[in-house]
Amino acid sequence: MIEPKLANVLVRRLNQIAPLEDLRHVKRIQKKNLEGGKIQLTVILYLACENENQLIKVPQDVQELIDSYKLSPFITKVCKYAASSKEEWEEQCKLWPTSYHPPTFNIDGITGFSNEESQSIYSFMRFAIELASSGSVVVVNAAVIVDPSVKQIIASATDQIYSWHAPDKTTGKVLLLGKLKDGLYCLGSSKRTSLYHPPC
Repeated sequence: MIEPKLANVLVRRLNQIAPLEDLRHVKRIQKKNLEGGKIQLTVILYLACENENQLIKVPQDVQELIDSYKLSPFITKVCKYAASSKEEWEEQCKLWPTSYHPPTFNIDGITGFSNEESQSIYSFMRFAIELASSGSVVVVNAAVIVDPSVKQIIASATDQIYSWHAPDKTTGKVLLLGKLKDGLYCLGSSKRTSLYHPPC
């Protein structure tokens, strides 16, 4: 158990010396409300077991924290995998608090792209990159707006205004915008990289 005023300092230090790399869904601190309005905080110091039969020796940096703050270590269990539903998350939190992030793929019609849609997007991206390279200067900026419901380009444009993000003037920007239901999906590209952004 730790003093509430020490929580931030301890968590920052523990995240540096003993990160929970494979347990990112597990919260580092467990908070309990006690009688009389008191709060009890318990912190995960490090991963003590690789399996149920093998204890891991306390890392030296962690041992120094234990000694400095007079902590009383004990072993507890946490859930190895992130919850896939709210009900599962509620059960997990009875053991030790975890984070829960609902899946976004099947919410209000938001899904991934099919192979056919991906090919269509790539073809429009190629058009946008060719457009960016077609000017009289080495690199220009280009934008293409696409309506994916009919797979047609609605508008396209270029300019030669350099971004302050690219002071060496070697990288242009390419944007492919497509209407997706009530929003837009955005694809960005330069002569060096290509990046997909979810609906914006």
